[in-house]
Amino acid sequence: GNKAVDRHSDDFKERHGELRNTKEGSPLSGDGSTPRRDLGGMLEWEDGGTFREVLAHPKLIPYYHLLLGEGYRMDHLPLLISQVDGSEGFCLHGGPIKGDHEPNFFLQYDVKGGVIRNSLLAVAVQLTDVAAGDGGFAVLRGSHKANFRTPESIVHGQEYQDRLFQPQTEAGD
Repeated sequence: GNKAVDRHSDDFKERHGELRNTKEGSPLSGDGSTPRRDLGGMLEWEDGGTFREVLAHPKLIPYYHLLLGEGYRMDHLPLLISQVDGSEGFCLHGGPIKGDHEPNFFLQYDVKGGVIRNSLLAVAVQLTDVAAGDGGFAVLRGSHKANFRTPESIVHGQEYQDRLFQPQTEAGD
């Protein structure tokens, strides 16, 4: 996967100005000028087999079935996010309650009668090792079960940073 990404490195899109998604000056905005870089299209690459294999990886399929049921579909194409020192991160996003306090049925999580139901599942696969404090994928544990909208100060990493969890991972996790 990494060699294929290197061969397509000229295709990265840098997210400057209005394409940045963090609040200016927030802890998640990095140094305020270094962009996050996004890359798509890997399923269509001639050398993109590794990315296609993840969609039906034997270790992942049981989790897909457990959390989504059989017959799931891919909602949108995969996206590779690349960051360097100083890059902005992402504000926390998603969740079952929208900004207007209404339910977000497209991102619902529900358990009834011992059966888990999800409308959407994100899968992150690490191409490089990520140590504590390196940034990258992070979650607010338990937020998928929330019945209240996440306060903006948490969404932008301004409060309760100790509640955010950034897993330490190795390439391939």
